[in-house]
Amino acid sequence: MSLKASAWAWDTPVNGLTKLVLLAIADYAGRENDSAWPSMDTLATRCGISRMTAVRAIRELQDKKLLEVESRANRTNLYRLPVADPEGYHSDRGYHSDTTVVPHRYSGSTTQIPKPVTNQLRTSHIPESEVEAIYDAYPRKVGRPNAVKAIRKALKLESAKKEHGLSSKALIEKTKLWATACEQRIAKDPEAAQYIKHPATWFNQQCYLEPTSEWGIKAAAKTGFDRDAERIAKQADEAHKRIMQEIDNL
Repeated sequence: MSLKASAWAWDTPVNGLTKLVLLAIADYAGRENDSAWPSMDTLATRCGISRMTAVRAIRELQDKKLLEVESRANRTNLYRLPVADPEGYHSDRGYHSDTTVVPHRYSGSTTQIPKPVTNQLRTSHIPESEVEAIYDAYPRKVGRPNAVKAIRKALKLESAKKEHGLSSKALIEKTKLWATACEQRIAKDPEAAQYIKHPATWFNQQCYLEPTSEWGIKAAAKTGFDRDAERIAKQADEAHKRIMQEIDNL
């Protein structure tokens, strides 16, 4: 924990729950570089608020240049506090209008900022139909040129992994599952629609590699037709068992 970061957070002019989230991040900050990587769930639990409220607070801190966010594929975000500069961050390095929500494995402070991992892309041709199918499956249709570019890059990245990468069909299905998760969130909270990442952001940050179990997808409720079909199938199965028993008794 950095006492300097905590003192800075207390003195920073923000109000309400946003202040609470800032204090929580500062509490995890390392002594050397005022950086931390608590997960979104950890922040929400620590502050006694919902996950969506934590997301909104972080976006507000970003808007005020009081927090720099570095997105890391398959890891929690890395947060940096401008403790050494009372006027906040002046550049947009690591600044994203779409707050990233990624699966968490660890939480705590860091004393060294990890270097980004570079990927070797293959120049194999990516069919335009595959790119369009993936874009059509994404739940938010904005920034099409950048989105198409990001999708094509994602396909090349996965292709470079050979048998360990996602096929285009698998990527389409993963995107559809994300769309389902977003639809369910919006049905529960209409304001959640504005927090869905732009497609270019989602694919560039390789969010499709997140385990779908962490997207909170709930099974669809059974319709009356489904229940009738199950009842008829059960009755047919019971009738079949009775006939087989009668045959055995002959």
